[in-house]
Amino acid sequence: MAPWSSQDAARPQHPPLPTSVARQCGQPASRQRYGRSRVSPNILGTSGGRREGERVTCLAAGVTLMSEAPGVAAGSEGRAMEIQHSTRHGCLVVAFGGTIDLGSVATVQRTLLKDLSEQPDALICDLAGVQQLDPMAAAVFSTVAKHPASQWPATSFLLSGARPQVAEALRRVRASRPVRAYATVEEAVEAARARPPLLRDELRLAPVPTAARAARAFVREVCRAWRLDAPDATVVDRAVLVANELVANAVIHAHTDVWLRLELRADQLFIAVRDRGPKVLQPVPPAPEAEGGRGLWLVEQLGRAWGVHPARDGGKTVWCALAL
Repeated sequence: MAPWSSQDAARPQHPPLPTSVARQCGQPASRQRYGRSRVSPNILGTSGGRREGERVTCLAAGVTLMSEAPGVAAGSEGRAMEIQHSTRHGCLVVAFGGTIDLGSVATVQRTLLKDLSEQPDALICDLAGVQQLDPMAAAVFSTVAKHPASQWPATSFLLSGARPQVAEALRRVRASRPVRAYATVEEAVEAARARPPLLRDELRLAPVPTAARAARAFVREVCRAWRLDAPDATVVDRAVLVANELVANAVIHAHTDVWLRLELRADQLFIAVRDRGPKVLQPVPPAPEAEGGRGLWLVEQLGRAWGVHPARDGGKTVWCALAL
């Protein structure tokens, strides 16, 4: 049974690391994703990046474009729908105006999915200019929200500025994943730039010499996906170093499979390594001439807190908390 499984009564009990399920896998290294992962950029093709504040007109089949006017699509009853693009703080804002009905909803969906393919920090759908929203077309936004690309940290999808009658049409849509809606674009941008309160990711490693290298690559990838490399890039460097030392110690002294977990809570990043070895090491200041032996001593120096939790099966979890 894998450590931290829902069936494991012997899993370590410590506040920073709540229970979860680690997936067993026959490969030397396997990964259980708890956080949201970035998807491949070219979902539907891309038209390139936009400069901050640049306004771009979105055109689709059948759209009539007047000089210096936004894109205009005709609805099923001849009512017009306008589309404009702009950027704010790395977020792509798509402003719709006029009427969204069964005749124009396909254009709305194509536009939003293509915008998702460019992977901005967030895609904000500004509905302040929408005067009418056909209830039969309102589900398009929840459909886009369920797209794999519309998940943090790839691209958050949010709505803003809906008028009361439009908001009512959206409210009546029965969706498994409701779309977050805000009163203004500014509020949506602020919400999009905030991280979720809890993120987790886990990697299983075989006790082989390359395990520490795989752990370093995993930590860098996850930290960058969680946007921990800005504004202080040293957070990633510290996390990589801690994970490297903990995994190397587990491989050398435990000789068992190793589970590396990252967990982000508020302003702290928790790094934990679980193995099935009974031996518990202590941090010892290394001698100046020594080539090794700095593992737990470095962890103690870099972390805000750290600890060891023995398990009933003879294994243990060594964890470290880093301040962001």
